[in-house]
Amino acid sequence: MAAVFADPSLPLHLDIGCARGRFLLRMAEVQPGWNYLGVEIREPLVDEANRLAAEAGMTNLHYAFCNAMLWLGKLFDGVPDGRLQMVTIQFPDPWFKKRHAKRRMVNIEMIDTIARHLKRILSFWRKKCLSYFEMINGSARSLSPKTRFR
Repeated sequence: MAAVFADPSLPLHLDIGCARGRFLLRMAEVQPGWNYLGVEIREPLVDEANRLAAEAGMTNLHYAFCNAMLWLGKLFDGVPDGRLQMVTIQFPDPWFKKRHAKRRMVNIEMIDTIARHLKRILSFWRKKCLSYFEMINGSARSLSPKTRFR
């Protein structure tokens, strides 16, 4: 954390699947008392997002190339206890067909990893696919009393 943020002691907001990072770029501008880390599986988007953050002079914002389904636990290893305060996952692909459900990024393992490291309430917002939301809801409620669904 010290290698990427000017003040690594600030609370951390993690955005999983940040794409080009516009959401976090705006958040970092509006809330400079937080550090923002975006992770994205498409490396060219990470490079572009880091370029935009550097051009804007943001010292509380960084983007990392990461396959969150595989490496999220390792990413959290470098985060001190209590530092991770918020996680956002916007518009995860619901993979509607049953045979494609294994490709869903948000799964029980990811929810468990996040719940173990997050000190605040873990909130899920239902968007498009009710069956995906119900799977997350059923899985996560058993893992953490800090989980809320909307």
